[in-house]
Amino acid sequence: MLRELQGGLSHMPAKIFRNGMDGLEFLNRGTEDVARFATYMTSRQKGRSVARSINDAKEVTLNFNRKGSGEYGAKWMRFLYVFFNACMQSISNAGRLVKNNPIKASIAMSTFAGAGFLLPMASCLLAAITGGDDDDDSYWDLPEWTRRNNLVFYIPTPGKFLTIPISHELRPFYGMGEIAFSIMCGKETIEDGIWKAIEGFSGLLPFDFTGNGGDAVVNFSPSLAQPAVQAARNTDYFGKPIYKDTPWNKNEPEWTKAYKGTSPTLVDMTRKLSEAVSTTDGYGVVSYPEHWYTGDINPAVVEHLLESYTGGLGKAVNGFAKTVSMIRNEDVRELRNVPVARKFLQSADERAKERRFSDMYFDLSEEYQESKEYLRKLTKLDRDGVTGAADRVTRWLGTDAGKRHLKLDREFKRIKRMEREMERAETDETSLKLYRQKMDSLKHELVKMASKPAEEATVENRIAG
Repeated sequence: MLRELQGGLSHMPAKIFRNGMDGLEFLNRGTEDVARFATYMTSRQKGRSVARSINDAKEVTLNFNRKGSGEYGAKWMRFLYVFFNACMQSISNAGRLVKNNPIKASIAMSTFAGAGFLLPMASCLLAAITGGDDDDDSYWDLPEWTRRNNLVFYIPTPGKFLTIPISHELRPFYGMGEIAFSIMCGKETIEDGIWKAIEGFSGLLPFDFTGNGGDAVVNFSPSLAQPAVQAARNTDYFGKPIYKDTPWNKNEPEWTKAYKGTSPTLVDMTRKLSEAVSTTDGYGVVSYPEHWYTGDINPAVVEHLLESYTGGLGKAVNGFAKTVSMIRNEDVRELRNVPVARKFLQSADERAKERRFSDMYFDLSEEYQESKEYLRKLTKLDRDGVTGAADRVTRWLGTDAGKRHLKLDREFKRIKRMEREMERAETDETSLKLYRQKMDSLKHELVKMASKPAEEATVENRIAG
């Protein structure tokens, strides 16, 4: 600090960085202290003793003096999972609140469930009316975890969403309302919606089944190993892919798989390393390394591990670096790269859209296989012979489920033909790139065609209905 007080341009970067970090620390500490002090003052005004008021202030959020007895394996759970103690306190406090104030607690839970239905409706209506976003599905392109754990408001002018985190204990109830709205809009099936509403309550537990895109392997991994497991499974906590992983880039160098929001410094470093250890044969064909230990390193994975293991400080430093580089680098001009703002402003980035599209395409593939299997059952000969089978098929194809199967059958056959053409196509990169674009276009047409109010999950249930 004495050296910085001496002035001079050489100390200016360190001084700016120190002041920025001190400001963030002050905001974080002030947010918590204001809540605790307000609780203390309220308790005193109600006539409670100083000691009782101090205890109330400590209990209004996580009480760091409470560690629990450590019985029944809790000691080991605290060691393996970072937020185990916080989750246990949260459940205990919520249970005590419901027990002591059942009517008020019921009103609060019902209010948030209603808000979960009405706020998304208002955001979607506002987006449609203002026309601030060319993408009609901009709300649905937000990660599922973000939509169901935050109050989400559409901001017309920039076409972004303001997100305000919801109290941990009230998130499942808000999620129930959001799921109900998703079902009404055909973005979720009734069967999946009910299951996800039940899963929402797992967010109160140390094992959050809804995090990491529902990947159980990641969710049950110890906190220390979880970032590495996320990288191996290519999913972050919000269920978005960490890097691009498609059938078309399997043999490409790892640095090419990073999304455009990845640190440009890391991308440049890994690109230079990959090029430095590449080899060229006598025909001029360049071969890049195939493994990370031979120099083929994915910059998105490196960034994910650095931010995960260095915590808020690492994210802030990386975010500040990206924010400064936004002046000359368009690839990092995304809200998720701006410290503080990324906590409250959200937009559907490339990763979220890709994850949502992949999930929808996978669901349609399963639905198509189910309907094919059901059609095969209809065509089985019985005592009525060929005539009876033909009659059953004709009647089923006249139903909504049958008509939908015909549409899916037509689109999936187009995709299959394109795959066969790609296999027979010339191996030059230009032709393959054109085929990939056509393939992606066909798949998006399929998803868009099928994006209608969802029916029941299985063909048998649809027919019974």
